Amino acid sequence: MGTNINDAKLVKLIKFAPTLMILTFAVAVNSMILLSNKEKSQQSIESLENDIIATQKQQIQSQVNQAIDYIEYRYQSVIPQLKKQSKQRVYEAIEIAENIYQKNRDKPDDVIKSMIINALRPIRYAEKRGYFFIFQMDGMNVMHPLKTHLEGQQLINAQDQKGTLILKEHIDLIKNNQGEAFYQWQYQKPQQPIDIEFEKLGFGKYFAHFDWFIGTGEYLDDVEDDLKSELTMWFNNAPQDNNTKFYIINQEGRIIAHSSPELRGKNINEISKLDASLFQSDIDNLANEGTHLTYDMTISRLQTHPQRVSYIKAYPEWNWVLGTSFSANIFNDYLEEKLNELNQLNQKKFNNILLLSVFSTLLIIILSLVVSQMIINRLNRFQANLEESFDALQENQLKMQHMAMHDNLTGLPNRASLSKDIHEGIQFAKAENTQLAIIFIDLFDFKKINDLYGHSSGDKFLQIISSKFESLLGEHDSIARFGGDEFIFCAPNINQQQELTDLLQRIQSILREKLIIDGKNLTAHCNIGISIYPQDGDTPESLIRKADIVLNQSKKAGCDAIAYFSNEISQKIQHDYLVEEELRKALKHNEITVHYQPQIDTDSKRIVSVEALARWHNQKLGDVPPIKFIETAEQTGLIIDIGLFIFKTTCKDILSVSSNGHEALCASINISPKQLLCDGFVNSLIDVSDEVGINRERITLEITENVFIDDVDQVTPILDTLRNVGFGISLDDFGTGYSSLSYLNFLPITEIKIDRCFVENINHNSQSNALIEAIMAISQTFDIKVVAEGVETLKQYQTLSAYKCHLIQGYYFDKPMPKSQLQQKYFSGDNVNVN
Repeated sequence: MGTNINDAKLVKLIKFAPTLMILTFAVAVNSMILLSNKEKSQQSIESLENDIIATQKQQIQSQVNQAIDYIEYRYQSVIPQLKKQSKQRVYEAIEIAENIYQKNRDKPDDVIKSMIINALRPIRYAEKRGYFFIFQMDGMNVMHPLKTHLEGQQLINAQDQKGTLILKEHIDLIKNNQGEAFYQWQYQKPQQPIDIEFEKLGFGKYFAHFDWFIGTGEYLDDVEDDLKSELTMWFNNAPQDNNTKFYIINQEGRIIAHSSPELRGKNINEISKLDASLFQSDIDNLANEGTHLTYDMTISRLQTHPQRVSYIKAYPEWNWVLGTSFSANIFNDYLEEKLNELNQLNQKKFNNILLLSVFSTLLIIILSLVVSQMIINRLNRFQANLEESFDALQENQLKMQHMAMHDNLTGLPNRASLSKDIHEGIQFAKAENTQLAIIFIDLFDFKKINDLYGHSSGDKFLQIISSKFESLLGEHDSIARFGGDEFIFCAPNINQQQELTDLLQRIQSILREKLIIDGKNLTAHCNIGISIYPQDGDTPESLIRKADIVLNQSKKAGCDAIAYFSNEISQKIQHDYLVEEELRKALKHNEITVHYQPQIDTDSKRIVSVEALARWHNQKLGDVPPIKFIETAEQTGLIIDIGLFIFKTTCKDILSVSSNGHEALCASINISPKQLLCDGFVNSLIDVSDEVGINRERITLEITENVFIDDVDQVTPILDTLRNVGFGISLDDFGTGYSSLSYLNFLPITEIKIDRCFVENINHNSQSNALIEAIMAISQTFDIKVVAEGVETLKQYQTLSAYKCHLIQGYYFDKPMPKSQLQQKYFSGDNVNVN
């Protein structure tokens, strides 16, 4: 009996134990897999959440910094803008006064004065704060719209609270600055206590008819308040999404700008758990470095908004704190949804395994070992599939990150990763006490490869070059493709200049190697611009920008040129920018003048022509050399207007000193290639000459050989037209080019001008002497007039006269001079001979 019981127990044990063991093992294994899966899922979710939050923080920090930069820009422009507006207002007032005076000159002075005062007294501007005042130059007040009791009083000794003679100083400035001047002074403000003065900026201009000066001024704090209001409104109305909120808080913690109107005017304590004292004590620290804050928004006393993350930074000039924020919980729904999907997938797989385990128990008595092994194998495959899925997910994530930070064509890092690489390089150079070089490379004429052989060949060329560039990298070096045919090396381990020189030589050597692409031999050249840390900058942006600047300089020097950034280049760029800015205003301000250098007939010893030469005098730059501002005018297109101005002025001046006739004075005018190829150029010259009334046969247009280099087919018909309507055509710098002689065969040249380099050497260089003799022989063959420029000695003049040169021009006879001097010296009476 006992044995049967034990056998029954053993049978049951054999029957159910394997099943229970398999089920227990299956549950345990599946539980561990699901737990591991859940942990990995949670880690992925947390990593994704942290990445999203970090990216959003960086974005709002960038937005706040851009806003601070914009406010600073507007703040710095307050005084220049106020000066410009004050000067414009006073010029308008002067124009009003001048018009009244001119239209009423037949009336007594007192009547005219009264009319001017009555016209200017009611004028207001700038939210009705601005007004005009009039003083005599001896300090007598003529008009003061706000303080009429001062009119007629002598105020030359008027002082502010510091004892400054404010009126006398302003009058002295006007007298010493060509009749107009800006001035800053302290003055009492309307509706304010009389013992409090405010800083004021204004402008005054002399009105000579009555020995007056007319002026105006504006309180600086009023203008600044206007700017604050304008910026506050701009921030209130700036487009923002539902998540990101932009705001401005003053030092007391009150919100003065917010995208939500209902929050404006509230204290930060009312709507969040932030302490307003933060904005009172840390303004200076917040100005130097902003900070990120995480806090809860208060909806009511019992309810709080989801947590928000802000970045704030102070603008200390106005005691403002600017910030923007986003909801830290906005991504929770998305993350929770992903987590639920993973949990459901794991649960479904677990249920399948459980069903399989239950089914397997029906066969466990016969096939327990086989079924157990099958279950184990299946579990192993299941785990392997899960791990494979996670590995594939991680691999795709890495691929996406790589694609975002690398160039698709070449595989090199792109602009997005360049700043990071340079920043890490700067940290390395700082730690190792080395120099870091930013090498900005532009492939010279790469466009020709695309144009000649197609973009496919161009792409292959870039891929090969990129691979060769990578082969040059040292342990700490990096390279990025910056643009289409632009690359940037970052070399942070430069100890000596020779190391950098060697690297540059290797770069250029790679480009000179012949590459066989699609059966074609291709080579390339490059231009290189270099900036060095720490002397040229300590941020990636500044180093890249300065390397780019000198890259453009190297392009001007031709292919394979290398340029290093320096303070001299920076100053030159600033000076070139100032020249361009001032040149744009030069015609309007009547700064461009025309001087005339005589051209003397060698037979009659009389002045028969002049060359018109542009001169520019600027208040900031002084006398600017023609070679400088003409080059700038060419590059900016200003040469079109300046050239037409010189042409018109010359026609007027020459006609005024010498009427049309058989022996009338002629003039040569230099013509730019851009003028010549400009639409309507010929018609504009014809219209001006007809308007002035000068015979076109008196005008010779000087052109240089570079006009024909690329556009000879386009230029030839234009010159034919100009010659047909009467203008002479002079080929300047004759003999310095490669094709000067050939142009005489098919161009309507009436004059050739021997370059000064040949004239300078005529008496001590046999080649120059022989060349000038040849030019004279050519001129006789083609019946062309010859002008020699740069004649500075008697011996040069005598030699050229002996060669029968028609006209002589140079300092030996006279230097360029204004029209008035030309007329007095050569056209007063019969004084036309040259001594």
